[in-house]
Amino acid sequence: MRIILKTICSLIVAMILVSCNQPSSTHADVADSKRANDSLHRSDSLQAHSAMLHKHPVLESKTFKKGDIIEPLKAFDFSLPNSYAMLNISGNDFEELPSSIQKSALLKITDPEILKQLQTEFRFTYTGTDMATCESSISFCSGNKAVFKSEIVIENNKVGLQGHSGWIEAVDSKKIIDLIAKGARVYTPELKL
Repeated sequence: MRIILKTICSLIVAMILVSCNQPSSTHADVADSKRANDSLHRSDSLQAHSAMLHKHPVLESKTFKKGDIIEPLKAFDFSLPNSYAMLNISGNDFEELPSSIQKSALLKITDPEILKQLQTEFRFTYTGTDMATCESSISFCSGNKAVFKSEIVIENNKVGLQGHSGWIEAVDSKKIIDLIAKGARVYTPELKL
């Protein structure tokens, strides 16, 4: 039952991300999407769907040195209508979640003020390493357009992201945890056709 629920939640998040307005596809995008969809059926995580999002202008265009500060949300406008953050929490991560965060497979943040604060606090230090097991993910849409997605680890004293550039740890994990804790539980999918 737990595996079925986890798969359904993963598919819900995938549908939400796919429903965000994307630019027209190239042959490479179509191939990436097909690989991502095929991989989704082989995996419980949404890691494959990062291939369908735009490459992040900061994270993909630069080589980082250990200790560099990275602000992945800095360039986006979350004051636009239909902007939100979606946290897909793996059931395996419930035990490590801070008590202030609801133990729910999906949490959504739509309040523009919270999104703006999250954007400001979403500052990370490049570690030069990789995290082996990230099962949860966080996605951001600005004006119904998917702009950023990463695997995420949220524990009592640590928030970190694992992406194409490697493992980055939050400068102030507590502030990010406090903001994520304001997310609302998603009970039913929102699919825009």
